[in-house]
Amino acid sequence: MMKTLLASLLAAASAASAALAQDALLGSTWLTENGEAKVTFFQCGDNNAQLCGELSWLQRQAESDTPVLDAENPDPDLRSRKLEGITMLWGFEQDDDGDWRDGKLYKADEGKTYRGNILPQDDGTLKLEGCVFVICKSQTWTRAEP
Repeated sequence: MMKTLLASLLAAASAASAALAQDALLGSTWLTENGEAKVTFFQCGDNNAQLCGELSWLQRQAESDTPVLDAENPDPDLRSRKLEGITMLWGFEQDDDGDWRDGKLYKADEGKTYRGNILPQDDGTLKLEGCVFVICKSQTWTRAEP
């Protein structure tokens, strides 16, 4: 009986922790590792069960009056769109540990999309992984003002 109660409490705590991790990201804005962009997270997907991220600020655009375009996009029709405001992270689903897995990351300076993960860290940062097959590269993002 005590083991069942303990297991139930641990499961409830784990679910609450995952929900808090989701709530902590929703609507929050993060500065990329190089400091040149900010991304704001929002719910997306079926039943709003996924996490997406919008490119909400670009340093190059803030320093000039000319919009930064998606010039490296493999689709010629999209090369004239402004980068600011595009959804660059999508389809991430939260696992039991509060990590966001198996989403897509669009790397605009390369015009490529990668499979990726978003991993909240104990120090309050986010580790983003972009992967091709089994090879992954990561960046650490810090919370920013919107």
